[in-house]
Amino acid sequence: MVKSLYAQFSGVAIAVLASGIDCDRAGIMEGRVAYESEQYQLAVREFSDVVESRPSYAYGQLMLGLSLEGLGQASWAEYHLAEAVRLQPDYVEALYALAYFNWKRERYREAAVFATQAM
Repeated sequence: MVKSLYAQFSGVAIAVLASGIDCDRAGIMEGRVAYESEQYQLAVREFSDVVESRPSYAYGQLMLGLSLEGLGQASWAEYHLAEAVRLQPDYVEALYALAYFNWKRERYREAAVFATQAM
């Protein structure tokens, strides 16, 4: 089911690219489907391209960080999660992602700070 969904969505993203409509949007769509399908390597590629073209896009930074965490690349994941918060300090999803990231590493004080900021 997930693979067929990915294939369908991948086709949509290719059609968007072919039509010349917002290439970042196609990369975001591809990356999101890859992330939700736990295809983290592909998600990292897609979101890396998004972040390269739009480094100040907090959502791209967030999703790149989450995808890197899926690959077990904790230091780079943390960097991109923190970058999402730096770019948009009131970004609730990124704050919660950083809280959870720290909590999983038993850094409870840091987790509490980010969780409190998200509220």
